[in-house]
Amino acid sequence: MAFHQSSASPEGGQGDVVQMLETLYCSADPHARRQADIWLRHWQKSSEAWALSMEMLLQYAQTPAPAQSPVLSDEAVYFLSQTLRTKTMFDFHQLPAASHEVLCSQVIRLLQSFTAPAPHADASAADTPASTAGPPPAAGPSANAQRDRHRAAVTQLSLCLADLALQTADKWETPVQVILQAFPLALPSAAGGAPGLQPGDTRGHTTALLLLLLRHLAEESTSRRVMADETVRRQHLANMAKAASTVMQTLLDLRQRVRDTKQSLETKSLQSSEGEARAALLAAIAINDSLLRAILSCWRVWLPFLQPLTAGEGDEAARQDSAGLSLHRELGDATRAREQQASLALVFSDCLEVLASPRQTPASAASYPSSSGDEDAHEAAASCVLRLLKSVTSATQELRSRLLRLQKEVAQAQPEQPGAPTLSSAFSPPAPEVFAHALRETETRLKTAEAFELQLLQEILARCVGPLRGRLLAALQRSEDEASGAFEDDFEAMQTLTTLARVYAGVGIFLIPALVRRSHKDAQLQELVHLLMKISESPRTRGMVSHGLEATDAGADDEEGEEEALLVIEEPMRFWMKLAEAAHRAETALAACAVRGETKGDGAGGASQKASLTDRALDAEGPLPEDARQSIDALKEVYTHLLRECLLQLTMPKRVADSALSGDYDAYRRALLDCVEDCALLLSAERGSLVAIDHLQQLRQRQEAELQRMSSLSPSAAELQQRQERLLEGALVGLAKLCSLDTDFAVLKQHLQAPLGAVSEVLGTETFPAHSLPLLHTTVFARIAAIDLLKQLLVPLVDDAASLQQALQMLVRQLLTQPKAAAGGDRAEDERQAMIQNLHVNAARAVRQLCIAANASALHPPLVNELVNLTIALANVNADEDVHMFVLEGVSAVASKMEDTATFLSVLEALCKPAIAGLQQSETNEAAICQHLDCLAVILRDAVCPGASAQSAASPGGERHLRVAAFITSSLWPLLRAQLEKLPSHQRIVEKSLRCLKHAVRCAGDGFKPLLPDFLALLEKNAQLCLHCTYLYAAEWLAMQFGKDEQYQQALMHLFRQLSTHALKAIQEQGPNVDACCDLVEDCYGMVNRYIRYCPLLVSLSPSTIQQALVAARSAMYVQQREAAQVVFIFLDSCAFVCDEQRPVEPLSNALVSIVVEHLPPLVDEAFRLLMEAPPSYVVGLIEGFLITVVQVFRHRAEQWIARGLSVLPPAVLPSEAMKTELLAKLCRPETGGVSEAVEGLAYRCEQVCLRNRA
Repeated sequence: MAFHQSSASPEGGQGDVVQMLETLYCSADPHARRQADIWLRHWQKSSEAWALSMEMLLQYAQTPAPAQSPVLSDEAVYFLSQTLRTKTMFDFHQLPAASHEVLCSQVIRLLQSFTAPAPHADASAADTPASTAGPPPAAGPSANAQRDRHRAAVTQLSLCLADLALQTADKWETPVQVILQAFPLALPSAAGGAPGLQPGDTRGHTTALLLLLLRHLAEESTSRRVMADETVRRQHLANMAKAASTVMQTLLDLRQRVRDTKQSLETKSLQSSEGEARAALLAAIAINDSLLRAILSCWRVWLPFLQPLTAGEGDEAARQDSAGLSLHRELGDATRAREQQASLALVFSDCLEVLASPRQTPASAASYPSSSGDEDAHEAAASCVLRLLKSVTSATQELRSRLLRLQKEVAQAQPEQPGAPTLSSAFSPPAPEVFAHALRETETRLKTAEAFELQLLQEILARCVGPLRGRLLAALQRSEDEASGAFEDDFEAMQTLTTLARVYAGVGIFLIPALVRRSHKDAQLQELVHLLMKISESPRTRGMVSHGLEATDAGADDEEGEEEALLVIEEPMRFWMKLAEAAHRAETALAACAVRGETKGDGAGGASQKASLTDRALDAEGPLPEDARQSIDALKEVYTHLLRECLLQLTMPKRVADSALSGDYDAYRRALLDCVEDCALLLSAERGSLVAIDHLQQLRQRQEAELQRMSSLSPSAAELQQRQERLLEGALVGLAKLCSLDTDFAVLKQHLQAPLGAVSEVLGTETFPAHSLPLLHTTVFARIAAIDLLKQLLVPLVDDAASLQQALQMLVRQLLTQPKAAAGGDRAEDERQAMIQNLHVNAARAVRQLCIAANASALHPPLVNELVNLTIALANVNADEDVHMFVLEGVSAVASKMEDTATFLSVLEALCKPAIAGLQQSETNEAAICQHLDCLAVILRDAVCPGASAQSAASPGGERHLRVAAFITSSLWPLLRAQLEKLPSHQRIVEKSLRCLKHAVRCAGDGFKPLLPDFLALLEKNAQLCLHCTYLYAAEWLAMQFGKDEQYQQALMHLFRQLSTHALKAIQEQGPNVDACCDLVEDCYGMVNRYIRYCPLLVSLSPSTIQQALVAARSAMYVQQREAAQVVFIFLDSCAFVCDEQRPVEPLSNALVSIVVEHLPPLVDEAFRLLMEAPPSYVVGLIEGFLITVVQVFRHRAEQWIARGLSVLPPAVLPSEAMKTELLAKLCRPETGGVSEAVEGLAYRCEQVCLRNRA
């Protein structure tokens, strides 16, 4: 079916589209442009846009060039091309199947026309089937201008054709062959001169277009944004795999032609003199280089399809093995396999040659239309090298897995021993000869694959320590050094360094098995590790990040290089991580063998044969050789050096220390700290900590010597102090990271004097620099680092009363130091106060952590009194709220550890007194009231509740419990009730008061029961005046506390009904704007969930409430706030489980089953509609869990509900009934484990369609 004249309505005819496009791109009226944009977006989604877009483009392409401009602008041509591509992605279901082939042929015709325009082309050619598309006509006089104008449109059409190949893969099985036939001029076998001899050469343009089509064809095959049927997608991947060898041969031929052309052009350029001829030759060389980049890009994206064994083929082979059939030969005969390996080896060598050559500056390639968007040749070559290595090693590993599986099956197929149980006569095991044949064939393939893998690894290792080494060392030099003359500028050197860092790190990862075995004796491997270490050192040695380690009076380092440094070290850091993990696993395995008394030399001949195979192929999973321990010891020395390097680079640059931390520097430092952790994995946290302590000791010794040396030179005291604090801060940060790991402090105990001395030196000073804001930054950063280290030294401090007291006293002094206001503007003073507040917050956190971890035996009365006084002092000076709360939490934890009742009550009274007094004095200050209520809640939660939960009136600590209950009922309850009665409309005060009451009720326990009727009545009264979310939360924790007490069940049920009725009505009234009441949703459904769990009898007596909650859930499901969404789906899951016939929930099941079964099917539909709103990933996970619960409980009925739910999704999401059936089977079989993948895939498709509809 061809696309004939548009049948669109007059509103959407050609004239309307052209008019709207002119308005969009040319009008000066913003309102008109906005309306045109809306109209065009709506038109793009219509089914009429298919035919009309193609019709207008074909008319444009077939119109002679001089007459084209008045018809369609360049922007309009791009828009129409983009329309075809977008509709191919999302609206392919709008087309009848008969039109697919013609659509493909028309897109190819358009591409041919834009590459070589035909002014007098026959319109009937547009209806030629794609399978018979021939070469384009000869180029017209305006060919070059049109190609330059429509580069973006050609890109969209190329993507459209690639997406069409994916959407029609079940019918169009040979897209590569059709594309090659459509552009014969680009093929190496075509007659004519070499491409790229001049910028306007048609053959060069056609070759570039062919490469662009091939690249997009491979890239789009894995794009999930194309809404293709999954069955068709799998068929497309199979089609691509079949065509991979053809593409490979085409690229190899093009590569040879491009190389020959380049050699010819370079020879002519050397022979030609200066002038226009030489300039034209240089331009042609640049164009030829762009073709080389395009070939490399094609190789990169097609390499995954050239794997010797893909995962799907491996699975099929496994099924055939288990059935006793012969293995499927994925690569054909052995000759074909060798030819493919030779081709891949050629590609590999070519890419390595590109990496070793200087970068080409495409100065003249800008005029070449198809060169735009090409990636750098070195980047493309690096990607090809690494992707090819990954493909080959993955295929080899799959063959090893198959070999192991076959060996096991061969062993199981051995003749039965006398007396062994016999199998059923219905089972006929495969003959042993079948397994033996399969085993021999797999071994042969494995040897070939391992030999090829070894060949590639040896070649690239030789290149890394050979030709590439010089380029790397030159790029590692500082920009002002002479060695950087190998590059035009520092930017080119940085590009080269980044690319080579990625290559070296990737190669190192593939060679990790060899490094674990032979790094102590293999010179090439040692050199590779040495070069990777130099790359890791480059941020410091090359000056990308000026750490200022060399001299005190170094110049200001105001250049930001952290982003570049992170790009360079990112991949090497990943190598160090993987190598540390592999070496650690190997060391653990060796230790386990030593414990069992095993040796690697023992074993059968088969094991030794496998060892030789795996050693030759550098497989880390095979048996380790005898010298592996020596190799691991050598690697430990390497990691010791790497750790010291990381500690050096952790020093904060002066530019960073002078101001707040930037995002780039924060990411750079986090990468270094991750590497420190990797070093500790292999070295052990204790050994790493000892290295860091030694680094700290050496640093302090150098600083003392520097102070003595500089005292006679009278340098700036502030500058010297700032530098020393920067160095000390970096060392403390590194040591804190190592101490935060699983460290055995018994090993470090005798070495902690230096770290504690450094901490005392930093925190021993209480004053702050008054006249230097940069110095204040450095001082604060150093003190925060010291505080972090102090927090990590909890284990050796919590038992030592003297050390604990010293640490807490240092922190207390920091908290009580209030700096004087410095001279200067308001902005500087605000920054100064913010820095000091940050320090106080960190100190308060440390106080809390030390107090919580401290043992009761180390908490002597003087220390406790000092902490209580600190809390009172912070309350009196109106300290920062966070600082006060952190300290109060810590001191409350100290109070909870006191065993003496009198002392505990004394501390409790001292802590509560400021807050109680504040509440009595503050009647209208809402902020002050809330702060006092927060303090009381913290004291009750952390000081009283831990002890109250384990005590009762009859227990040994009963007196303490009774006195606490009396304090709550006589002192706190009247105070809190007064707040609720006086200020029922102040949401914050109500929330804080009820939270305080929650902890008070938990502490008082049964002692609060006499007051419960008054409390419930007060809640009902206030809720009628103003429904706050906190009232629902209060009903929730009251149900948990008293729900099983029959005396109060009636009152609790009345409260439950009243609150839920009002809340659910409010949620329903919000409708689509449910996020405006997310707190109400969270607390309402949270209350219902608690009642279902703790008061099932009350819920069974309120079925109307559950029915109302199920109805409201159809709106509440759309809430985006995480906690609110979670409680809604927990409610739905709870309702579903109530209906489980195998595990009934009495008495809920009898009362609620009919209601739940009535309302669940619409909720399942709503869950699928919710996916069309592109919800957050956590909501998608909740939907997945809900569907699994429904299927597990309702089984066959659930299948009908889910099938109906899938039918509500638009055809753009589920384009075929076959896909719906496949998805339904996965969703209804949770035991197969495919539900998660199915829901995630469905959610992604819904998200793409949703985002497109929103545009």
